[in-house]
Amino acid sequence: MCDDLHEAIVKDEILFKSVGIQFVNSDLSSRTKSRTLKNHTSGLDELKKTAIQLLKESLEDQRLLIRRLGVRVSDFSQVHGQVDITRFF
Repeated sequence: MCDDLHEAIVKDEILFKSVGIQFVNSDLSSRTKSRTLKNHTSGLDELKKTAIQLLKESLEDQRLLIRRLGVRVSDFSQVHGQVDITRFF
């Protein structure tokens, strides 16, 4: 999932700052968990690491079977070069 999501991020030339997981249990209840990163990034390693941490934390007290699982990113920023100082005058 993270690989497919990262491919779309790179294609759209965006950065993200928040990573979240969402899953639907066998009784159709849903749970979400997210984490905000220190800086915007488009890194696959950071995405995978954060998603795995969130999943491990969520599964510690999970008693029901999981029907669906998803990974999401948010708090987007566009990839730009260095800002020209004349923009601030």
